[in-house]
Amino acid sequence: MLSSSIATAFTLATMIALGLCGALMFGEYTETNFLINLKSHAGPASTMIRLSFCLVFMMHMPYAFFVAKECILVIYDEFTSRALSNKLEVKLADYLSKHLNREQ
Repeated sequence: MLSSSIATAFTLATMIALGLCGALMFGEYTETNFLINLKSHAGPASTMIRLSFCLVFMMHMPYAFFVAKECILVIYDEFTSRALSNKLEVKLADYLSKHLNREQ
């Protein structure tokens, strides 16, 4: 739930920023597809807008980029709570205790 809220908030902020940048940079000459206008302008603002759009696109294409999205979320979860590492350590301890008891 939290990751969905974060993704939705990021998407909303990016889309609002794209709309404002389009209105400020191109005025009444803004194309329906804002990325068409960005091709004609080089610079850090254009690059940041295109990279932000790519990130939003990547996070919302479930079939093409699901693996990348899942890996990013697992890495984030590991940094914040070590959930996967803790489960693996418990399983390894159980496995070792069972096999060490059999050998004795």
